Amino acid sequence: MKFHGMIGFIRNVETSIGIIDEISEERLYTGDFIKMGRRIEPSSDGVNDGIRINIKISFVGDPYSMENYFSIKYVVINKVKWKVTDVDVSSSPRIVISLGGVYNG
Repeated sequence: MKFHGMIGFIRNVETSIGIIDEISEERLYTGDFIKMGRRIEPSSDGVNDGIRINIKISFVGDPYSMENYFSIKYVVINKVKWKVTDVDVSSSPRIVISLGGVYNG
């Protein structure tokens, strides 16, 4: 199954002397879903269960993503931002990212 969507990078940038701000940038990438699943996690209070996805996406990195892979924080799937839990660049230039819960950044 093919992936085509936005990947979010969060970088810390000094905007003024001594002032550091988080800058969010989304870039469009195309790749492959190499694993897809979901898991329901019971909540501690027993009211609302949490949903975590178990998805891996593989795509060919461009120079920007290869230089900033440590800044990849989320992926947008079906208008929902999902948190990146792992980034693997050992098969460069291919980047494999694993997703978990909803991103709340």
